[in-house]
Amino acid sequence: PDGWPTEDFGVVVITGGSGIEGTYKLSCVGRARKISAVASGGVSTANLHYDAATNTTTADIIATKQAAQMFIAISGTDHGVKDLKIIRPGCTADELFNPTFIKALEPFSVLRTMDLTSTNNNPQVTWEDRAKPSDILQSSAKGACWEYIIDLANQTGKDLWINVPDQADDAYIK
Repeated sequence: PDGWPTEDFGVVVITGGSGIEGTYKLSCVGRARKISAVASGGVSTANLHYDAATNTTTADIIATKQAAQMFIAISGTDHGVKDLKIIRPGCTADELFNPTFIKALEPFSVLRTMDLTSTNNNPQVTWEDRAKPSDILQSSAKGACWEYIIDLANQTGKDLWINVPDQADDAYIK
């Protein structure tokens, strides 16, 4: 219901870039018997581990200096996995936002969330329709969830310029 795959799948992590080298930490809820880099020169995986007690799979994704893109295949699952996280080198799983992104926001006093929440052409009507933290994407037609937007404002100490979908009912707005 939140968009997480119910079978083996692949994910595009980074494309067309440079400077992506380092060891990325992957984790997900559910068992994956194989994590592999596909069509991603200079990228490999290591240290695949499944913890049955927590039902969590972890692995390292290693990108060398030659890596320009990262496509990851997750296979051998028992009906898919969820809560997939791939943490950049130098970041921790506790950080919701990349520190470089947070630093880039320093000059601003207000954060306008119109694009982040996909306000234009957004299909949401009721509060229940909104994006949720448990959704697989925070970049769908629903946009990002309000919980993450509030976390961003709190973490940066910035005011929010909130835009709501034009079809939102009164209860959603309240």
